[in-house]
Amino acid sequence: MSTQRPVTLFVGMAVWCATMLSFAEGGPDESLKQNAQAQLARVKIAAYYELISDGASIGRSTAYMAGLLKACRTELVFRAFMQGPTVLESPDDLAPELVASLGGNRLSAAQVAARVRASGYCYRSFQEAVTTAKRELPRVIITGALAAQWLNATERHPASGQILKPEETWPMALDPQKWHLRQNGQPLTKAALQKRFGITHGWAKPDEDYDWRKVPAYYPDLTNPAFQALFLAWAKRQVECGADAIWVDLLFTQAMLLAQLGADPRHPAVKDSYDAACLLVDEIHRLGLAQGKYILAGTWAFPAVRFPFPMAHLDFVTMTPQREELARHQLDQTKWAQDLKRVRARCGQMPVFVFIDCAGDRGVMAEFSQVLSKEEQGAMIRQLDGFCQTNGLTFAYPVHGGGMGGSAKLRSFGQSDRYDSAAPEFATFDVIKALALAKAGASAH
Repeated sequence: MSTQRPVTLFVGMAVWCATMLSFAEGGPDESLKQNAQAQLARVKIAAYYELISDGASIGRSTAYMAGLLKACRTELVFRAFMQGPTVLESPDDLAPELVASLGGNRLSAAQVAARVRASGYCYRSFQEAVTTAKRELPRVIITGALAAQWLNATERHPASGQILKPEETWPMALDPQKWHLRQNGQPLTKAALQKRFGITHGWAKPDEDYDWRKVPAYYPDLTNPAFQALFLAWAKRQVECGADAIWVDLLFTQAMLLAQLGADPRHPAVKDSYDAACLLVDEIHRLGLAQGKYILAGTWAFPAVRFPFPMAHLDFVTMTPQREELARHQLDQTKWAQDLKRVRARCGQMPVFVFIDCAGDRGVMAEFSQVLSKEEQGAMIRQLDGFCQTNGLTFAYPVHGGGMGGSAKLRSFGQSDRYDSAAPEFATFDVIKALALAKAGASAH
C-alpha cells in the first residue's frame, strides 16, 4: 500500500497506525477492503435514488421503494441520502435553534417537524429505509452522500446533538488569507470569498454588505480540524444508519478554487487543500473499519485527476453528461474519449459510475426532465447505458431524484421537484427496468 499522507491532530495516531499496519500485513482490514472492492467491481446495475426515505412526500411507502429497486435487480443505490440542510435525528428531535434555519423564518416548529417527517430527511427515516431495502436486496450497496462545499451556519452535531451557532461555524469557513492569497494585487478576504459563495446561492447581493451572522451557510475549509471532525461525524452517522459507501460532492473543489486564485497548482494553499481532501477519504475508510466494515469512498473524477500529486485512495469515481449533450440528444464521443483517457491514466480500472447530475434550474437533470419529452428521455437513458457498457462504465439509472430545479413546471406526480421515473409525467421506469433486466440476464416479463 502506498505511503499515507500526514495526519492532522484529530486522528488518534495509535489507532491510525494500527489500521495501516493491518493493511500492510494483509490482515483482517485488508480482507474487508478487498471483499468490498470486489463486490463493487461486480456491480452492473446501479440506481440513482435520492432519497430512499422520502416516499411519504409522494405517497410512496418504503416497501414500494424497495420493490422498485428489486424489480430492477439493483446492486448499488447511488446518493441514497444526500446531506445538505441540517439533518435531525428524527422529526421529534427539533431543537428550537433550528426552527428558523429549517423553516426559512416562515414555519412554526410543528410545521418544520411535519415537513421533516414528510420529506424523510432525517437519520431515523434513512435507517428505516436502508433496513427495508436490504430486506429485499441483502447484498445491495447503499451509497450515502456528503457535500464538501457546504456548512450550515447553524448546524447540529450528529453524535452529541449539540447545536453549533454561527459563532462556532464561521471559524470553520474557508479563509484565503490563511495562505495570504491575493487577487488583482489585493488580499482576498474571507468575507469577500464567502460573499461570492452567497451570491451564487441567492442570499447575498453584489451591491450589499456581507454579514456572516445573517446568512444560512458558508463554504467550509477542509483543512480546518474542527470541520474535519464534524464532516467525519456526518459520515459516521450515515454508516451507522447502514450506508456501505460514501460519495463526497466537490471534494477537490477547494483545491481547484485556490489554484485558480494562486495560479499555481503547487501553491501551499492548493497542496494543503488537496491533502486534506485525501485525508478525509482515508478517514472514511478508518471509521468504517472501526465498526468492522470497509466503507467505499468516491467523488467526482474531475477535478480529482487533475492535480500533480499522488492520487487519493478512492474506491470509485463519478462522471456526468453535460447539459449541452442532452440538448443535442447526443454524447460528445471525442470529449468523453479524452476524459476517460485521463481518468484511466490516474485511476486505472477503478469503477466509474455515470449519472445525470442535478444543480438547480441550470443542471443536467433540469434539461433532461423539463426539455426532453418522455420518449427522448427514454432514448437518452438507452444511449447513456449503451455508451457506458461499451466503455467499461456503469450508468446509474435515474429511478428517483435528483432535484429538477425550483422553476420546474413538470413535477413528479404533479407536486414533487424530484425526478421520478415511475411518475406519469416522465414514465421512464419501464425503459430502466428492461435495460436492467437485460443486464441481469432476466426476462422483462
